[in-house]
Parts: sequence; C-alpha cells; structure tokens
Amino acid sequence: MEADPLYYRSVDSLASVYVPTASGGQVPLSAIVKVDVETRPLLINHLAQFPATTVSFNLSPGASLGAAVTAIETAERGVGLPNSIRTTFQGAALAFRSNLNNELLLLVAAVLVMYIVLGCCTRASSTPLPSYRPLPSAGIGALLALMLAGDDLTIIGAHRIILLIGIVKKNAIR
Repeated sequence: MEADPLYYRSVDSLASVYVPTASGGQVPLSAIVKVDVETRPLLINHLAQFPATTVSFNLSPGASLGAAVTAIETAERGVGLPNSIRTTFQGAALAFRSNLNNELLLLVAAVLVMYIVLGCCTRASSTPLPSYRPLPSAGIGALLALMLAGDDLTIIGAHRIILLIGIVKKNAIR
C-alpha cells in the first residue's frame, strides 16, 4: 500500500500518518517515532570497504601525465592532510605509476630476449657478446635525444629505446 503522493511532499505530512496498535486502535506515528531532518548524501561511495570520493582530472594539451601526477602529489603534501585520509590514483594514473616501476625490468628483459634471438640467429651463444659494446652509447644517445626534445621517458619512449637497441644489435652482427 502507498499513501497518496499529495501527503508525502514534506516531512510535516508524517504527522497525519497513523499506525494500528495491538488492541486495534490507531496511534499517530509521531507518538512512537522521533523525526530528525538532516542533510545527508544519498549515496556513499566505497573503495576497499572505506568511504571514498573521486577527484578526476584531465590533461591540458601538451601536458604529460607524469607532470600532472607529480603536481597532484606536491599539492597533496602542501595541504597537509591528516593521517586518517589516504589518497590513491586510479585508472590511467595508476597504470602510469605501475609502468614506471616496471620500466627497468622491461628494458632488462628486452635485452635478454634480444640476446637469445641473436644467439639463435648466429647459431652461437658467444657471437652476440661483441654486439653489446654499442648499446650503452645508443641508450645514452636515445635518452639525450628525449631530453633535447623535451619529452619524458614514457611507455612509448621506452618502446622506442627497445627498438633502437634491436636495430643497433642487428647492425652490429653484420
């Protein structure tokens, strides 16, 4: 059953609601219920069982995600949040931070895979060793080129360095 919509337009209409008693009589709802009117959110979001709020941001044209993450972390330290408040990144910013942690491992794995491939191509495990001599200058040159161009070492930049390492190693075998 439902009350007529005319009666629930305001909280004051609860005064006209009566409920049945055990003896069969009617009692006003206000006799058994205390009504407090407060402002509360309709929905409380949670992240890992804790109340959470989401603050989103977009990058301006030409801005890098790394610079934005650094600026947000600097602003967070400047505000002086209490210890009970935890901040985390989600989405692309979280993926960016986790990829930065794995970049060195990615480069080492790429060099190891290229060593194995070159060993298979030359049919000897000792032949690829001299081809490692030009790699430090190629890697340093690639990082200097990124710095001169004003670019950050992003995932795309790391992939370009891996490709450069492969090209340098291939040319070193010839």
